[in-house]
Amino acid sequence: METADPRKSIHKLIDQADEKLLRMVHSLALEYLKDDKEIVAYKAGKTITKEQLYNELIEAEKAHHVRKAIINKCFELKTFSGYSKV
Repeated sequence: METADPRKSIHKLIDQADEKLLRMVHSLALEYLKDDKEIVAYKAGKTITKEQLYNELIEAEKAHHVRKAIINKCFELKTFSGYSKV
């Protein structure tokens, strides 16, 4: 197996695989994804899984970009109306 690009190499192997190997890879992938249900934190007495934490981080990042865009727009309006940025 090539080490330079494992993703491409694995895709080639899967494209050439028989049904038995495909079932094994599928089972392995499902088992791997079950680990995302593992509890990684607690918040106000509730458990948080990897998946939930990841989703919360993505939402926080989106909210940050929205807030940043709003603040930048406010500064543009202030600059346009004769006020300067702080």
